[in-house]
Amino acid sequence: MKDEKNDPSGQVKNATIFGKWSIAAIIGVFAVLIIILAIVTLGSPSGRTAGTGPDACSDKVISYININLAAPGQTATPINITENNDVYTIWSRYQGTDLSIYATRDCTLLFPTAIDMNPVAGKVADIRTCSEEVISYINTNLAAPGQTATLINITENNDVYTIWSRYQGTDLSVHATRDCTLLFPTVINMNAAAATPVPTRAPVKSARPAVDLYVMAFCPYGTQAETVMRPVVDLLGTKADIRVRYITTVNGATVDSVNSLHGPAEAKEDLLQLCIMKSYPAKYWDYLKSFNSQCYPVWQNASRLDSCRKNVTAELGIDLQGIDACATGAEGITLLEMDEAKSDANGASASPTLVINGVKYAGARTPEAYKQAIRNSFATAPAECNTTLSSTSTASSGGCE
Repeated sequence: MKDEKNDPSGQVKNATIFGKWSIAAIIGVFAVLIIILAIVTLGSPSGRTAGTGPDACSDKVISYININLAAPGQTATPINITENNDVYTIWSRYQGTDLSIYATRDCTLLFPTAIDMNPVAGKVADIRTCSEEVISYINTNLAAPGQTATLINITENNDVYTIWSRYQGTDLSVHATRDCTLLFPTVINMNAAAATPVPTRAPVKSARPAVDLYVMAFCPYGTQAETVMRPVVDLLGTKADIRVRYITTVNGATVDSVNSLHGPAEAKEDLLQLCIMKSYPAKYWDYLKSFNSQCYPVWQNASRLDSCRKNVTAELGIDLQGIDACATGAEGITLLEMDEAKSDANGASASPTLVINGVKYAGARTPEAYKQAIRNSFATAPAECNTTLSSTSTASSGGCE
């Protein structure tokens, strides 16, 4: 399990002041503190962070989604916004589906998904109790077999708790509402400055470029990159070797031994997609398109995910039972180990990572930009490269790591 890397340190140091100040000075300090407390209490009811109005936050969130997260040619439209658990829930319609997304009341942090840890209404949890509940929930429901997360630190900002833990040698952060009912595994800072693109090395040319798109099945940035790549596959799929590879860690010979950032459900889907790629190569990209639009939005609901997957495979004429046998057997593990070896060799730890003839790509995420990068890697570019693809909507520069 990998995530964005931040510094979890934040120790509070206590210093003894009694005996150094006079009683009068101490009384004066208390008076000032009382005044400050009164001002803070009046300015921020219930001790909450001063928030952005719900309508303004909804507009900001929808705008951010459409600029950074929506697939090319697709837009999200607002439906409603509510406030619960000291966070906003923004409902939108995207590709015909009603989706919910969460934001802090100051509208700086965006949470694409939430896990309902405890449906008890009106529950109150102090910061230490919440951290213990979160770690317990992770170890019971999300950690790989034989692996455990241990608590490092917990802080409170933006009216949410940030819980730092160590898992498989990596420091990870998750967020929870202050009543400890909702857990947010992924966070986006909407106010963060866009990263400056890093120039790629000069392209390595070949008669038939090898194009590898490294993803995680349930990473929003990875599914977006797959959508961007689809028109390129339709155009150049017979001229270049374009394929998706999956970022995991395989620790044994069974599906339970596979570690993936978004948990066992993602590891299973990675394996299923690899087996579809092997057995139904002509239907693989159609499966990705249908799965990402219909099933990915409900991936945290196991029953809905299974039902959606059955519908998609049935519509495409894919034998799900046979694919499942591949995914849960030695064949699937072998396929995944091959992808792991390739990702390690190319240093592809973040979803998505595009590698063309062994060179990492660091440009825009649009069909036209992807096509141009592949075109530059041909020894002699085919005529199909003269076709112009969409470049009107860029994908987000974020990633899952």
